[in-house]
Amino acid sequence: MDNSGIYVGLDIGTTSIKVIVAEYVKGQMNVIGVGREPSDGVNRGVIVDIDKASIAIKRAVESAERKANIQIHDVVAGIPANLLRIEPVRGMIAISDSSREIGNQDVVEVSNAASVHNLPPEQEVVDVLPDEFIVDGFDGIKDPRGMVGVRLEMNGGLITGPKTIIHNLKSAIRQAGLGLVDVVVSPLALGRTILNDGEQDFGTITLDLGAGQSTAAVIHDHHLKYTFVEQEGGQFVTKDISVVLNTSLDNAEQIKQQYGYAVADQASSDAFPVNVVGQNEPVAVTEKYLSEIIEARMEQILTNIKNN
Repeated sequence: MDNSGIYVGLDIGTTSIKVIVAEYVKGQMNVIGVGREPSDGVNRGVIVDIDKASIAIKRAVESAERKANIQIHDVVAGIPANLLRIEPVRGMIAISDSSREIGNQDVVEVSNAASVHNLPPEQEVVDVLPDEFIVDGFDGIKDPRGMVGVRLEMNGGLITGPKTIIHNLKSAIRQAGLGLVDVVVSPLALGRTILNDGEQDFGTITLDLGAGQSTAAVIHDHHLKYTFVEQEGGQFVTKDISVVLNTSLDNAEQIKQQYGYAVADQASSDAFPVNVVGQNEPVAVTEKYLSEIIEARMEQILTNIKNN
């Protein structure tokens, strides 16, 4: 199969590593394969053991290859919002020929100029996100290509992250036998995927409720303005169920997915059996009671995000 027009995304989460394969056809992305493997060597979305993580990545890729019937050589990887910093930057370059139209290379150069920044030694640049371009003093320009001028400026946001996190990500991907096409900021990629133009322009908060943590991101004027990571996620819900119902974590996760609701009022009073530690016979628990446990933790997570 010809892999032109094929895009592969890699998402490394606390509990699972996901690979998605999409084919770009007639202006539309069509998913043709997915792979999912339990995370290993990962803590809160951050790789802490390169060897273990690389094996899990390879298994997820192989699963996606079988379903998509292709060979995967390169991936685009997401970086979680953990410890990412966003700060305003400004770049400026001179256009040597005032009669020449501004092109792609000029946009790249002014972005590079904006990324020249005094960073702590433990940080590195992840991306530069333009907010606006300025051509010869005329501001508010979204795309300066095709215009003419002698001075091109850019105001935007500089996203930086810890070198260790980024290095571990790149090393694990390389060790899995893959090439890294690009690194994207996960909250920004999520916003561009699920929000329409109006929502991205007017301003929207996206919430990504993961297993180990929950990420809130502010998207405004089509740009990532702010991120916040709450260090609680779905695993905390599972632990609450396990403690309250005195059942194993595996059982708690299963009944959470099968019978649970985030809003208790939506649950019924129907009962289901729960295996309780230390008892031979299962105990009957209603969906509503289970959902009250879930709702209490979800309210806490969302309240913490709101207060931030």
